[in-house]
Amino acid sequence: LGATGGGAKILSVKLRAGNDFYSPLAHLKDRKLNATPNNVASLPQFLACPKMKDETSGEEEVVVNKTGMGSSAALVTSVVGAVLSYFDIVTLPSSSQPHGTESTNQGSTIVHNLAQICHCSAQGKVGSGFDVSAAVYGS
Repeated sequence: LGATGGGAKILSVKLRAGNDFYSPLAHLKDRKLNATPNNVASLPQFLACPKMKDETSGEEEVVVNKTGMGSSAALVTSVVGAVLSYFDIVTLPSSSQPHGTESTNQGSTIVHNLAQICHCSAQGKVGSGFDVSAAVYGS
Protein backbone atom coordinates (compact mmCIF):
# COMPACT_ATOMS: atom_id res chain seq x y z
CA LEU A 1 0.00 0.00 0.00
CA GLY A 2 1.22 3.46 -0.66
CA ALA A 3 0.56 6.92 -1.97
CA THR A 4 2.12 8.45 -5.07
CA GLY A 5 2.60 12.01 -6.21
CA GLY A 6 -0.60 14.01 -6.29
CA GLY A 7 -2.10 11.96 -3.47
CA ALA A 8 -3.31 9.14 -5.73
CA LYS A 9 -3.48 5.84 -3.91
CA ILE A 10 -2.10 2.65 -5.40
CA LEU A 11 -2.99 -0.77 -4.10
CA SER A 12 -1.26 -4.06 -4.66
CA VAL A 13 -2.75 -7.14 -3.04
CA LYS A 14 -1.29 -10.61 -2.84
CA LEU A 15 -3.51 -13.07 -1.04
CA ARG A 16 -1.83 -16.09 0.45
CA ALA A 17 -3.23 -18.55 2.91
CA GLY A 18 -1.09 -20.13 5.57
CA ASN A 19 -0.77 -23.88 5.83
CA ASP A 20 -3.32 -23.90 8.65
CA PHE A 21 -6.00 -22.77 6.19
CA TYR A 22 -5.52 -25.48 3.55
CA SER A 23 -4.72 -29.10 4.28
CA PRO A 24 -1.00 -29.85 3.82
CA LEU A 25 -1.63 -33.59 3.33
CA ALA A 26 -0.99 -33.55 -0.44
CA HIS A 27 2.33 -31.76 0.14
CA LEU A 28 3.33 -34.27 2.80
CA LYS A 29 2.43 -37.13 0.46
CA ASP A 30 4.47 -35.57 -2.40
CA ARG A 31 7.47 -35.40 -0.05
CA LYS A 32 6.84 -38.95 1.24
CA LEU A 33 6.39 -37.64 4.78
CA ASN A 34 4.02 -38.97 7.41
CA ALA A 35 1.27 -36.68 8.69
CA THR A 36 2.86 -35.65 11.98
CA PRO A 37 2.96 -32.22 13.63
CA ASN A 38 6.76 -32.06 13.20
CA ASN A 39 6.54 -32.84 9.46
CA VAL A 40 3.79 -30.25 8.97
CA ALA A 41 5.94 -27.68 10.82
CA SER A 42 8.88 -28.48 8.52
CA LEU A 43 6.97 -27.39 5.39
CA PRO A 44 7.45 -23.91 3.89
CA GLN A 45 5.15 -21.31 5.44
CA PHE A 46 2.94 -20.65 2.39
CA LEU A 47 2.41 -23.70 0.21
CA ALA A 48 0.69 -23.52 -3.15
CA CYS A 49 -2.84 -24.90 -3.28
CA PRO A 50 -2.79 -28.55 -4.33
CA LYS A 51 -3.67 -29.21 -7.97
CA MET A 52 -5.13 -32.23 -9.73
CA LYS A 53 -5.12 -32.98 -13.42
CA ASP A 54 -8.62 -33.13 -14.89
CA GLU A 55 -8.87 -36.43 -16.75
CA THR A 56 -11.20 -35.00 -19.38
CA SER A 57 -9.49 -31.72 -20.23
CA GLY A 58 -5.97 -32.58 -19.08
CA GLU A 59 -5.74 -29.20 -17.34
CA GLU A 60 -4.66 -28.79 -13.74
CA GLU A 61 -7.29 -27.51 -11.35
CA VAL A 62 -6.84 -26.23 -7.81
CA VAL A 63 -8.25 -28.63 -5.24
CA VAL A 64 -9.45 -26.99 -2.03
CA ASN A 65 -11.56 -28.80 0.52
CA LYS A 66 -14.19 -26.57 2.10
CA THR A 67 -14.20 -26.39 5.86
CA GLY A 68 -17.76 -25.10 6.10
CA MET A 69 -16.69 -22.69 8.84
CA GLY A 70 -17.23 -19.42 6.97
CA SER A 71 -13.54 -18.75 6.41
CA SER A 72 -14.04 -17.77 2.76
CA ALA A 73 -16.78 -15.31 3.76
CA ALA A 74 -14.50 -13.83 6.42
CA LEU A 75 -11.66 -13.46 3.91
CA VAL A 76 -13.85 -11.88 1.21
CA THR A 77 -15.49 -9.54 3.72
CA SER A 78 -12.21 -8.38 5.23
CA VAL A 79 -10.66 -7.72 1.80
CA VAL A 80 -13.74 -5.82 0.58
CA GLY A 81 -13.82 -3.74 3.77
CA ALA A 82 -10.09 -3.05 3.68
CA VAL A 83 -10.10 -1.96 0.02
CA LEU A 84 -13.16 0.27 0.38
CA SER A 85 -11.76 1.80 3.56
CA TYR A 86 -8.29 2.30 2.05
CA PHE A 87 -9.76 4.26 -0.85
CA ASP A 88 -11.96 6.29 1.56
CA ILE A 89 -15.15 4.94 -0.01
CA VAL A 90 -16.58 3.89 3.36
CA THR A 91 -16.09 4.71 7.01
CA LEU A 92 -15.96 1.59 9.15
CA PRO A 93 -16.11 1.20 12.92
CA SER A 94 -12.71 1.64 14.54
CA SER A 95 -11.18 3.01 17.71
CA SER A 96 -11.75 6.54 16.37
CA GLN A 97 -15.12 5.80 14.68
CA PRO A 98 -17.46 3.97 17.08
CA HIS A 99 -20.20 1.55 16.02
CA GLY A 100 -23.66 2.97 15.51
CA THR A 101 -22.88 6.29 13.85
CA GLU A 102 -24.65 7.07 10.59
CA SER A 103 -21.42 6.90 8.57
CA THR A 104 -20.21 3.60 10.08
CA ASN A 105 -23.68 2.03 9.73
CA GLN A 106 -23.75 3.04 6.06
CA GLY A 107 -20.18 1.81 5.55
CA SER A 108 -20.97 -1.56 7.13
CA THR A 109 -24.06 -1.94 4.92
CA ILE A 110 -22.05 -1.21 1.77
CA VAL A 111 -19.33 -3.68 2.80
CA HIS A 112 -21.96 -6.32 3.63
CA ASN A 113 -23.78 -5.96 0.31
CA LEU A 114 -20.64 -5.92 -1.83
CA ALA A 115 -19.02 -8.76 0.12
CA GLN A 116 -22.18 -10.85 -0.31
CA ILE A 117 -22.08 -10.30 -4.08
CA CYS A 118 -18.35 -11.14 -4.23
CA HIS A 119 -18.74 -14.21 -2.03
CA CYS A 120 -21.63 -15.57 -4.12
CA SER A 121 -19.56 -15.02 -7.25
CA ALA A 122 -16.54 -16.79 -5.77
CA GLN A 123 -18.66 -19.70 -4.50
CA GLY A 124 -20.60 -19.99 -7.76
CA LYS A 125 -23.91 -20.00 -5.90
CA VAL A 126 -26.16 -17.90 -3.70
CA GLY A 127 -25.95 -19.04 -0.10
CA SER A 128 -27.78 -17.96 3.02
CA GLY A 129 -25.46 -14.99 3.61
CA PHE A 130 -25.24 -15.70 7.35
CA ASP A 131 -21.46 -16.12 7.16
CA VAL A 132 -20.97 -12.76 5.44
CA SER A 133 -23.38 -11.08 7.86
CA ALA A 134 -21.50 -12.55 10.82
CA ALA A 135 -18.20 -11.34 9.34
CA VAL A 136 -19.55 -7.78 9.05
CA TYR A 137 -21.83 -7.41 12.05
CA GLY A 138 -20.69 -10.16 14.42
CA SER A 139 -22.82 -12.86 15.90
